[in-house]
Amino acid sequence: MTEIKNLKKAAKKIRQAIKKREKIIIFADADLDGTTSALILEETIQNLGGGVDLVYFPDRDTDGYGLTEKALGNFINRAPGLLVALDCGIGSFEGIKKASRAGFKVIVIDHHEILGKLPENALVIDPKQPKDKYPFKKLANVSLTYKLSEIILGKEMSNIVQKSFLELSALGAIADMMPEQDYNKKVIEEGTLCLKETFRPGFLALIDFVKKDGDTSRNIFQKIVTILNITGLRNNLTESYLLFKEKNLSKAKEMVRNLVDESVKRQIRIQEIAEQVILSDKLDNNIVFIGNEMWEQILTGPVASRVCNKTKKPTFIFKIGKPCSESESALLRGKEKCRGSVRMPDKRDAVMAMKSCDNFLEVYGGHPPAAGFTTSKDKVEGLKKCLKEYFLKNLDPTPLPASRGVGSGGNSL
Repeated sequence: MTEIKNLKKAAKKIRQAIKKREKIIIFADADLDGTTSALILEETIQNLGGGVDLVYFPDRDTDGYGLTEKALGNFINRAPGLLVALDCGIGSFEGIKKASRAGFKVIVIDHHEILGKLPENALVIDPKQPKDKYPFKKLANVSLTYKLSEIILGKEMSNIVQKSFLELSALGAIADMMPEQDYNKKVIEEGTLCLKETFRPGFLALIDFVKKDGDTSRNIFQKIVTILNITGLRNNLTESYLLFKEKNLSKAKEMVRNLVDESVKRQIRIQEIAEQVILSDKLDNNIVFIGNEMWEQILTGPVASRVCNKTKKPTFIFKIGKPCSESESALLRGKEKCRGSVRMPDKRDAVMAMKSCDNFLEVYGGHPPAAGFTTSKDKVEGLKKCLKEYFLKNLDPTPLPASRGVGSGGNSL
C-alpha cells in the first residue's frame, strides 16, 4: 500500500533521538486535534523509554499561530535537539529557519494546505505536499500521528497502549470534523469501541459527567468535544492535555466540572459576539469582515462558523490588537496584530482567497472551508478591499470535493 511521504523517515529520526537521549520538544496547536496528537506522540516516546524535554502549545494572543519566532524564543535555549511541530508549522517558514539555525532538527506533521512552498530544513509529513502519493488527502492530524506511532512502536505497541491511543485519536478526529474516510474512519470506529474499556481518568471523569441512559460511545464523544474543543492554557499546556495526563480520578472529576463551567460561559460569549456581527452585517456587502479589540481571539473560529452558517457569506472574524502605549515607538503604531478565523459557505476556498491577497497578510493558512490569518492593523482595510474584489470576481463556489467541514475551535492564525 502507498505510504505517506516521509512517515518512515520521521519514525526513524524519533527512534534515533530516543536512543541517543537527545532533547525532544513537542510543539502542537492548542485545539483538540493538536492536543491529542501531542499526547499520542509523547506517550509513544515514553513507551520506548524516552523522555520529552518540553511539550508546548502556543498562546495565539501572544505567540501567534504556528512556530513563530516569538513562540520559539520561549524555548530556543533548549537547542540542540529534535523539535516536532504537530498540526501546525507548514507555513512557519521563518520560525523553522531560525529553529534550524539554533541547532534543532525539525519535523513538521501537518495536514493543512501547502502555501506555495515547504519550510526549509524540515522533514515534512503532510499528504498535501508535492510528490506525496498517498491517495487520501484529508486526514486529521491525529490520524497522521497515530499512523506514525504505529511505525515507531511496531511490535512494541501493546494492546492496552493501542486502545489508549485509538480513543485519543477518535476524539481528535471527531473534533476536527475531517471526512470520515480512510484512516480517519479507522481511528473513529475503533476508538469509539475502545472508549467502553478506557482506563484514563480524564475520559472516565468526562463519561461520568456527560453520559445519559441510551447514549452511544459516539454520542459521548460528541458531548466531550463540546466541552473540550476550546480550552484555556496553563503554562502553555492546554486544559484538555492536563486533564488527560491526570492520574487521580477525583482530581480529574474536579477538572471536568471546571471545564464544563468554562464551556457554558464560552458558549454564551460566542453567541453574544455572533449576534453583534450578524446585526452589523450590511446586505450590500458580499463578505462579512469585522474585528474588535474586545473580542477573545480564541473564540473567532466558532463565531465565524455561526455567522457564516447564518449569513451564507465568506466570513472573516478577527481580534484587533490593542494600541501601542504612549511610551512605545511611533514606528510600532498601526502595526498591532489582527488575528482571526475564516469560514466559507458552499465549497468556496478560504486559502485560495487569501493567497490572492497575500501582500496584505503576514501569515495565513488552513483548509479550504476553514482557515485563519494574521495581518497588521494598518493593512486591514486593504485586505478587506482585496477580498471583496476577489469574491466579486469569483461568484461561483470553487469546485472542491465535498467535506464534513472543519472544527470550529481552531484555524485562526
